[in-house]
Amino acid sequence: MEKVCVLGAGSTKYGKLEDSISDITVQASVDAIENAGIEPKEIQAGYISNVFGVADKQVHLGPVVMSNLGISECPSLSIESACGSGSVSFREAFANVAAGFYDAVLVTGTEKVTHTGTDWTTTYFSYCSDFFYEGQAGASFPGLFASMARAYLHEFDATEEDLASVAVKNHENGFLNPKAHIRKKITIDDVMNSPVVASPFK
Repeated sequence: MEKVCVLGAGSTKYGKLEDSISDITVQASVDAIENAGIEPKEIQAGYISNVFGVADKQVHLGPVVMSNLGISECPSLSIESACGSGSVSFREAFANVAAGFYDAVLVTGTEKVTHTGTDWTTTYFSYCSDFFYEGQAGASFPGLFASMARAYLHEFDATEEDLASVAVKNHENGFLNPKAHIRKKITIDDVMNSPVVASPFK
């Protein structure tokens, strides 16, 4: 197996962005390429993860991104694997570099559903489950994840305060990130006193 390393990383600002999904993807890609200290022409393949491109009228994102980076001749793969899309893209890149197929590849993940409204966004996400068994029966992703969290609390004798500490930690990290969507520190009491989304999540 060939040695594999991450040369660089980049991102756009998080939150509601006006740019198109392809523009956002290219911006993040350029940031990563510059951080890596390489030129786009040194990239030999691209793994572009995206689930809801249809929401922004851009389903097959891979070739669009590579073309906009000036390397349209490079093979690319658009990867859709629900919430795991980014991880799957990273794994595919790792496997191909480790196997010796490529020396340098681009991995980029993007989503844009902030403009679709709650009803459509919830519907899109339900398509990532077993829709005919779960989604159309009303099982949303927050509800499904809440069920798993409830099982975790039961199995490991954890508390809702333990879950709240995760949110506190995440907000602390976001506060330190100038590109984060929400830069605000919170306390466990803030979480415990906030509205319920899907019990035990607030």
